[in-house]
Amino acid sequence: YVEEQGHVDEMARLLLSHVDHPHPRVRFTALHGLGQLANDQSPHFQETSHLQVMPVLTRKMDDQVDRVAAMAMSAFVSFGEELDNSLMAGYARPLMEKLVMKLNTSQHRGVREEAITSIAVIAGVMEKDFVQYYDSIMPMLKQFVMTATSKKENRLRGKSFECMSLLGIAVGKEKFLNDAKEAIGAMMNTQVEADDVQREYIKEASERICTCLKKDFAQFLPPLLPGIFRNLRLDEMHAPAAAGNADDDDDSYVQVQTGDGKYVRVHTEKFQDMMQSVQLLHTFVTEMEGGYFEAIPETAKVLLPLLTAREEYTMLCDEVRGTALQVWSLLIKSARLGAQER
Repeated sequence: YVEEQGHVDEMARLLLSHVDHPHPRVRFTALHGLGQLANDQSPHFQETSHLQVMPVLTRKMDDQVDRVAAMAMSAFVSFGEELDNSLMAGYARPLMEKLVMKLNTSQHRGVREEAITSIAVIAGVMEKDFVQYYDSIMPMLKQFVMTATSKKENRLRGKSFECMSLLGIAVGKEKFLNDAKEAIGAMMNTQVEADDVQREYIKEASERICTCLKKDFAQFLPPLLPGIFRNLRLDEMHAPAAAGNADDDDDSYVQVQTGDGKYVRVHTEKFQDMMQSVQLLHTFVTEMEGGYFEAIPETAKVLLPLLTAREEYTMLCDEVRGTALQVWSLLIKSARLGAQER
């Protein structure tokens, strides 16, 4: 790790001198290095070098080799995330024009993925000032959600969900509410496998939408909560197992004792589903506060067995239970606020 500023400046000059090298691998690596430098030396690198770096990154997004163009966008993501709002405003218009053109014309999946992520970064930095671009970008993201349905396009679709939610955070709920309804509907209709990259994108997008809408997110709870609750019910995960009769050689299962003394064998992958679900509940109750009031009884009913569940061999159950305890305390606060508001 380099701390001497003179060395950082020298490395930046060296990398910038190679972004137009005849060989695409050299150009790719130079741009990757600029992105890494932006991560490691932020925000000083952005403050001192944006006049040199931003024009280069913008120009290299048009590299004739798609992988190099995608890396230029990836480097911009690293650089732009820590760029000051006032500085980003000066670069935003030509950048947005270029990124929109890439989304409209490129068939390269990596270029489109990085273009969407770059737009999300611009929105995140500019916040309310991004509203001028919102009406042109949101329909494009909806189109990707509807059409990018092949397995190879899962990441592209996930990034579209991510960008939609980040645009919502940027412009606020008044502008975003109608599009939020479409986003939630599309996410709910998405069938994802355990290893589907869309899972995490959808979870985080749902949390951002809730953060944006606050109490107005209540309208989405009736369709969302049944699936979340289903992931948290131990008795629906596996047939009951007799105590002491666990298959010791099968490392993919954990034997869990429920609060009423029953034993169930739970696949370790299920704990990931449980953790994601209880984290979603944590966000919903935190952001909605008294607006979560109507859902408290059923949520408490689902969480209670998790608070008393035990297993001896891993910390998986403990992690879920710890977050569930936090949600339980938030439910108490939500009940108090909700009662005051009614």
